[in-house]
Amino acid sequence: MMGRQVAQGALFYGFRLDEHVPADHLLRRIDRLLDFGFVREALAASYSASRRPSIDPELMLRMLLVGYLFGIRSERRLCEEVHLNLAYRWFCRLDLADRMPDHSTFSKNRHGRFRACELHRLLFEQVPGGQAAGLLRYQTRQPGPGVPKPCRRLCWLRTKPRCTVSRKRSITRFVSEDARDTVRALAGTDAYAHARRRRQRIERVFGHLKRNLGLRVLKLRGLAGAAEEFTMAAAAYNLQLLARQAAPA
Repeated sequence: MMGRQVAQGALFYGFRLDEHVPADHLLRRIDRLLDFGFVREALAASYSASRRPSIDPELMLRMLLVGYLFGIRSERRLCEEVHLNLAYRWFCRLDLADRMPDHSTFSKNRHGRFRACELHRLLFEQVPGGQAAGLLRYQTRQPGPGVPKPCRRLCWLRTKPRCTVSRKRSITRFVSEDARDTVRALAGTDAYAHARRRRQRIERVFGHLKRNLGLRVLKLRGLAGAAEEFTMAAAAYNLQLLARQAAPA
């Protein structure tokens, strides 16, 4: 006899969110690697002690990190995905009955409190083993005369400009045979092989950020916005790399 599924509402449900997230899920591994205790300490001076409680800033940062991990660029869509996905809810410490923050809350905090204390940089520095080989590093540059303040700390990931076929042919036409021979001789050296391995490693990062995370176009404007987006994306990349190397508990 063919069975039929009948939806019957129950008065009480015995449901634990933790039991429905696989043990080897990416977010479980990242949760064991990262400590979000720095968030409240960094933002303590930005909140009043006498007014009504705000949305937990750790919740917003966890949701933003989910967006950069899984290529969800829209904050409106991010709220929808966290609302529907049980693993996202578990990582953000949200129960089934908890409400999602409004998408406009992210824009206000990212351009205000979060950017004032450089929360994206603090998140990047919390990634364990940030100076290890194979991970992206956060470089600090001293500004020159007339350079605005946001240029002091930038995690630039520049892509190479596209070159058309006609331009390639015109460039090749003016290359002499001596230059060709020099390039062929250098191609067999150890220094060239080492430089090629380094180029392949960083180009792989560019490809991941552009194809998997949708970072072909920046969403936030200005140098400060570019620094924030690339730093968050770099932190997500490092966490993914470390999480895949870690064995599930």
